[in-house]
Amino acid sequence: MTNDIGSISQVRPQTVADPETKPNQPHTAAGDAQNARSAHPDRVTLTDTGLQRHASETAASAGEPVDRQKVEAVRAAINSGTYSVNAEAIAEKMLQLDQQLFSDGKTSAG
Repeated sequence: MTNDIGSISQVRPQTVADPETKPNQPHTAAGDAQNARSAHPDRVTLTDTGLQRHASETAASAGEPVDRQKVEAVRAAINSGTYSVNAEAIAEKMLQLDQQLFSDGKTSAG
């Protein structure tokens, strides 16, 4: 049943029959959600990428060990100006990553 007020319509709640509710008890959205959850539990399926990301985040939050000595050595070399960047090694790693990402036969742009 609706009540027209000018150009605004207001919907009045109605009682509906539900086998799990008592007669004359209003049917609510919260009740619908509760019944849906108990009848059909939520499920999530992750893709391989999602599983890998989850594993990475779990490992990161678990605090996997970091080679503190290596970090300090690199930091000291940067601060002293003696750290050198091996552009060839970086390029090789970038190409390896590109090949892994596009291993389905596609080629990368560039």
